[in-house]
Amino acid sequence: MASRVDFLTPNAHQIRHQVRNIIESYNHDWDLLAELTQNAVDAITIASPVKGHIHVSIDAIARSIVVQDNGCGIDPNELPSLLAPFSSAKLERPDLIGQKGVGLSFVIFSSASFEVKSHHASGSARAKIEGAWAWVEAKSEDLPELEFERVQAGEGIGTTITVRLPIEKDYDFFQLSFRQLDMILRTRTALGDTRVIWGAKPNKDFLLTFRSLDGQTRKEEIDCRYLLPTEALGETQFISLRDFQDWNTGEKTDAQKRQKLRDKLIFMEGQRQKAGRSIRFWACFVPKRRVWDTISAKSKLVDDEILDLGPVERIDAYGEAEYLFSGGMFTCTRGMPTGIRSDMRAKGSAGYLPNFFIILDDPQLSFDIGRKAIASRQLGMLRDVASDVFRDFINGIKKYIGGEPDLVDEEWDRSGVFNAIRDLPDLENSNTCFIKRPAGQEATVAAIFFELLGGGVIKDIRPYISGYKNKYDLYAKLKTSDVVIEFKYHLSSLFRDFDDEVKLFDQIDIVVVWDIVDQDYEVVKSRGLDLQEVEPGLTKTTEPFFHFSLTLGPTRPIRICCLSRLLSADKPAGRLIG
Repeated sequence: MASRVDFLTPNAHQIRHQVRNIIESYNHDWDLLAELTQNAVDAITIASPVKGHIHVSIDAIARSIVVQDNGCGIDPNELPSLLAPFSSAKLERPDLIGQKGVGLSFVIFSSASFEVKSHHASGSARAKIEGAWAWVEAKSEDLPELEFERVQAGEGIGTTITVRLPIEKDYDFFQLSFRQLDMILRTRTALGDTRVIWGAKPNKDFLLTFRSLDGQTRKEEIDCRYLLPTEALGETQFISLRDFQDWNTGEKTDAQKRQKLRDKLIFMEGQRQKAGRSIRFWACFVPKRRVWDTISAKSKLVDDEILDLGPVERIDAYGEAEYLFSGGMFTCTRGMPTGIRSDMRAKGSAGYLPNFFIILDDPQLSFDIGRKAIASRQLGMLRDVASDVFRDFINGIKKYIGGEPDLVDEEWDRSGVFNAIRDLPDLENSNTCFIKRPAGQEATVAAIFFELLGGGVIKDIRPYISGYKNKYDLYAKLKTSDVVIEFKYHLSSLFRDFDDEVKLFDQIDIVVVWDIVDQDYEVVKSRGLDLQEVEPGLTKTTEPFFHFSLTLGPTRPIRICCLSRLLSADKPAGRLIG
């Protein structure tokens, strides 16, 4: 006789597997902050107090996060079931942000200790789970236990969640400064209410308390509003594109127009109809990329010394930090910034994309668990909107954003410059006329390459033409093959071109650099590529000389030539491989 079997209840192994999949779907440390603050904002939306208040307390020494809100609280009768994996009480509320039912599970199973205290109209309760993170990493069939008790009602309704993180894992946000944490919270979490960008009044604030690793504690009450690049700037340091266009009437000279925009951030906000829905946007454009560094310094996200660093040194010191202002395409929905940075595509003037920032509000936006990516069809639609806005900037200001050149630079110290150059290391190589080693200049790398080519040190390459249509640096013939060659001082600089989609990996055959350094290995590893050194003599080809191979999956590898190695060879260097 057939019997009924419960086949839907998962066992410990299945739950652990599903939880691991959830944890692996997230890839930012600040995702923990995003999920906790999102729950607090949703609770306030349900309760609709006169003004919402959230207290975020982060203790880098205790490795703890506490988020307290004056929202609706949680019914004690529902609290245990809501803490079970994949549970959610928000499925019938389209006005809420969180609806997937995995965010709280991600927080719980990322924690060494998780505790929630809730005061609800139906009563108050406390629940605690210890060792959930350790259970995910273990193989035991035992399930984590929930400690639950009803407690005395508080003075008001609301929820407090306390999380202690495992000591076995590193978390970048513990290393940040107070202002950097503020930047993350207001551009990557629901505390940065994006509706304020388009005129809504802030109806929530948050108190941020942070004890840093040096034991210093700082706290500040901040409105829940998205942190725009203009917030730290004075009124004379930015201008709207519309105001510029209104001013740009009559007989204004190009010099006057350049002066009007010189070193200013230009912004624009508006709304576009696309795919049957209204997409709001706020966008800005900086005339020079260094303006992003200026804004980051004014916002106290970095020390002022960043302004004195060159592009290569800046990346060495700060990397591609998420807490710095920069260009890019970002998205939000229902007042919450997703934190997802998406690539943009421009049909023309792609070199200006790093100067361009845009955040787009799509009320129907959907994205995957962990906020890694937007659905491809929606992403294509949003890219179209962003590209249209980008072209508006380019068409309106491209001619004038270089600023008016100074006829005389009174601060330029000619003798001081040459004294500094004389202090640079000597090359002392008969194959080049250059006296000094390159000091970060891509142009010097290219010049030395052509010297070695003309002197016969590099053989079998015959250039067609340089910089054809401003795309790649050199088009040449290597033996009988057509090749594209790029010049860089550091290999890591090439990836900025890839990010901007100015240049593409599979279109480049050879990259000529000065040398490969540790930073290059780190950048390559972070991008999921493979950089392998090629030892001469290990290949049977009659043209064995190149130094490194850069590989991206099944794509044809890029061959890398290091000029410093060619010049330091004991005898004339061999040939680039064909």
